[in-house]
Amino acid sequence: QLEGFYWVDEDVNGCAEILEPLGDYMRSKGKRFYWIPYWNAKGFDQWRKFKFDFAWLQPNHFFTNKIPDSRIDQACDLAKKLGMGMEMEFDPHALNASKEQKSGRLKAYIEAFKRNGAWAESPIAYYEGGNGMYLFSKSDDPKDKALIDELATEIIKRKSKSFMKKISKVSK
Repeated sequence: QLEGFYWVDEDVNGCAEILEPLGDYMRSKGKRFYWIPYWNAKGFDQWRKFKFDFAWLQPNHFFTNKIPDSRIDQACDLAKKLGMGMEMEFDPHALNASKEQKSGRLKAYIEAFKRNGAWAESPIAYYEGGNGMYLFSKSDDPKDKALIDELATEIIKRKSKSFMKKISKVSK
């Protein structure tokens, strides 16, 4: 069953004027309008003004090694203040055998979400690129198994919680 639509553009450059009427149209059809802006994207802090029913914030931490782990903490704090959810990002570069070796970047998300209460309190969107989950499931590396098991454990703990109420409450 179709719940709603996700606006793929990650900022409001060049599209801000159509978002409000588009959000109204979506709701007139009984659907919701969702967004996941990148860190400090134009308009991210005005997601309600643009008539999104809910938005998740991307920390944009995983892909750039120069960005400190503290960015995730900052994003969690900002998302909480703005009534947004959080996005977790990773791809196959988090595998232990990857030349880029970004397993620590994924681990940083898991730990920051624990520290900041995101696992317990926040709707979370997941960006998993390049078949990351599939490749983790096929890996025989014990480090990969431990990391993906840690992520899966957090997701399973959340399974019995419904964050749709939180999302629905915001959109009304």
